[in-house]
Amino acid sequence: MISRAPIPLATPLRGLVAALLLAPLAIGCSSFDPAAETAIGEFPADPLMTVSTEARALSLEVRTSPTQPPSRGSVAVEYRASDAKGAPVTGLVVELVAWMPAMGHGASGTPTVSETGEGRYVARGIDLSMAGRWELRTTFTGPASDHATVVFDVP
Repeated sequence: MISRAPIPLATPLRGLVAALLLAPLAIGCSSFDPAAETAIGEFPADPLMTVSTEARALSLEVRTSPTQPPSRGSVAVEYRASDAKGAPVTGLVVELVAWMPAMGHGASGTPTVSETGEGRYVARGIDLSMAGRWELRTTFTGPASDHATVVFDVP
């Protein structure tokens, strides 16, 4: 019977094996902050941004979920609409289109928007499929009629 010495792993293969074994440790040491994450549809206390509509009919606090700022994937956006005196504006019809200007296209699907009370409107089903700059081109009709474009970058 012929005895053979074990064949050593080539250096690149050894590096790959080491990387695969160490990957769980690297993930555990990442800068991920679970406190910054919320369940989709739950919104943080602080807005991502505050914007005025084009004709200044409304002031909008904008929040995103499940992360703020939003990341790739399906997100929900909450608008908190108030008038010039800071009072919540209810009874609005809100329509929005998620648009990626650099690519010249929008997101797949049409978001659904529902009023949740006290001037809060939640848009669900916004699919931010690519990293880059996105716009939420939003139209408000009802007690106030105006437009707003919310702009943010998705990593």
